[in-house]
Amino acid sequence: MAKPSTTDIPPCPAHLKGIARTQWNKLCRLVKESHGLTDADLLLIELAAIAYEHYRHAQTKIKQLGIVVDDEVANPWCAELHKFYADYLRCLADLKLTRRGHTPKPQAVPLPTNIPTVAEQSHVISLEQYRGRVQVS
Repeated sequence: MAKPSTTDIPPCPAHLKGIARTQWNKLCRLVKESHGLTDADLLLIELAAIAYEHYRHAQTKIKQLGIVVDDEVANPWCAELHKFYADYLRCLADLKLTRRGHTPKPQAVPLPTNIPTVAEQSHVISLEQYRGRVQVS
């Protein structure tokens, strides 16, 4: 298992610019606050930042060209948008930043010491007793 980084947020990779750089910083902070930033998380954060940048680029193209081009053909950027969005969500889940991907830390819960057995519980009845109470038509 990767060790948590001892530094604050690591420097953003040089090839990430603009919105990808913003996502890098945002996701690094979120992961660090959530469960501690590890070296293994950095590649996922980089991939998520790239996927988000591509997602936003696809949104811009759809806004420019419309959902339908040439009066009947679906804009190919729509498929790309969904692909990039799915990639981004997978990265977030792997980083444990989504509800599906998040696994809460188990907490110790004291067990009660005076749990009655089934035989001791007065509200438990047998199937025959239940059938006698219910009228079957």
